[in-house]
Amino acid sequence: MGLEVDPPDVNRSDVVFDVVDGKIVFGLMGIKGMGEAAALAIIEERKENGPYKSFMDFLKRAGVKTDSEGKILVNKKAIEVLIRTGAFEHTGESEGLNLNRPTLLRNMEAAISYAIEIQSSKNSNQGDLFSDIGEEESTYTDFVFIQVENLPRMDLLNMEMECIGCYVSGHPLDDYKKAISKAVNLKSSNMSRVAAESKAEKDALVASGAKFWQLKDAGKVYTALGMLSSLRVIHTKTGKDMAFAKLEDYEGTLDCTFFPEVWATLRLQIHDNGIYAFKGTVDGSRDTPSLLVKELCNTEELELHSIQSVHIMMDSSFSEAVEIAHLRDFLFDKSGNCSVYFHMNVDKKPFVVKGNDQMAVSCTDDVLSQLRTMPYVKEVWTE
Repeated sequence: MGLEVDPPDVNRSDVVFDVVDGKIVFGLMGIKGMGEAAALAIIEERKENGPYKSFMDFLKRAGVKTDSEGKILVNKKAIEVLIRTGAFEHTGESEGLNLNRPTLLRNMEAAISYAIEIQSSKNSNQGDLFSDIGEEESTYTDFVFIQVENLPRMDLLNMEMECIGCYVSGHPLDDYKKAISKAVNLKSSNMSRVAAESKAEKDALVASGAKFWQLKDAGKVYTALGMLSSLRVIHTKTGKDMAFAKLEDYEGTLDCTFFPEVWATLRLQIHDNGIYAFKGTVDGSRDTPSLLVKELCNTEELELHSIQSVHIMMDSSFSEAVEIAHLRDFLFDKSGNCSVYFHMNVDKKPFVVKGNDQMAVSCTDDVLSQLRTMPYVKEVWTE
């Protein structure tokens, strides 16, 4: 899944990425629309007078800071992008009063004016020997927020993508983790390996004299799940439409191809930014491999999929069987219902060997984790 980074936070973020309580926190300068002067003003005020207790506390403190020319340092644009990235969601007020992002955006203009009015009142009374600044602020009633219903999770994530360029408080695929772990066996991270194996399989069929029609549907069927993007439709020489797209998963993107007969079925069912699961074969004959989509899958049904096999990519540098004896003994000791397949490259060609039936193993997370740490084991996955 990659390195986890906490989203921007007015009470934890530094100017750039920083480690707070053992976690990496997104830096304020990484937000589009946040200037350096604004970021520094926010951090300096926090260091001098403590964490911000609420959105209004932030506005009354950092939101009214000015430079030597009287210009507001943390302007409306900076405050807006802080809201959009969820930077106020860990202040006490947000947790207690449910001040979600839409509510803060709806009330931002009025709240800023209110904070400036209080500051102006303070400034005007600074020269008055008979006024008490603390009493002056106390004459103002608490700002009342107009409550707005929160947005769907995907809309909030899209806000982050627009302002930061990545998802930080979550990922669009988080709701599909169970389906991914149980049924997905094609990812951007293993596409190169799968493509090489698919190409080797088809090359072997060609060498054996297979006909064109046999090659067309040859190859193992894989399942991929991700968010669709860059969907592009072309008109073929035969007068039919087909399409190309990219499927984004946790690790990156992989290419998808929809031939005319498949596209005719799916064209009204899929669109950019939708999350889908596809089944298909992999074309490894080109520089950029592609999933040749055969069908659209029901993601809920994928969660019911049962794991049937464990696949182990081996480092072929061992020369004696005794060197992998520990792996062999481990597999025989972890008896279960999943078949074992060994993958390795010999003379730059991929080979797959199925373990004998007595080597069926358990597919628990503990077993898989231990397998990944063993000598000569490069990669472990389930199908």
